[in-house]
Amino acid sequence: MQAEAQIESKATSLFRDAEKKYRPQFIQRRKRKVLVPCDLSGVIDFRDPKQAHEDVSEITPSDSSRLPPSSRIFGLKAVPGFFVISQALDARGQLHWATQALVRFSNAEHTNV
Repeated sequence: MQAEAQIESKATSLFRDAEKKYRPQFIQRRKRKVLVPCDLSGVIDFRDPKQAHEDVSEITPSDSSRLPPSSRIFGLKAVPGFFVISQALDARGQLHWATQALVRFSNAEHTNV
């Protein structure tokens, strides 16, 4: 039980570290606050992933009949099994699954969401 708490605490702290890294930062200059630009050099832009990061590879699915023709699949070499599917859902599908995530999957029964 204690090991599970440590794992959860570590995951939470990793999330908090990432959240702090990209949170807007302000500095005080001449009696006013100035927004400091955030360093996004480590962020992968999946709209054009090849240009942004060398760790990204495009994957050709064996069965692409279920995907829209404009969608593309990307994977990260450093994280096997992690895939990003661009343009897989239209606006209606995004709204449907966002609603499902909030209404149906946000209870304690589904702890990995």
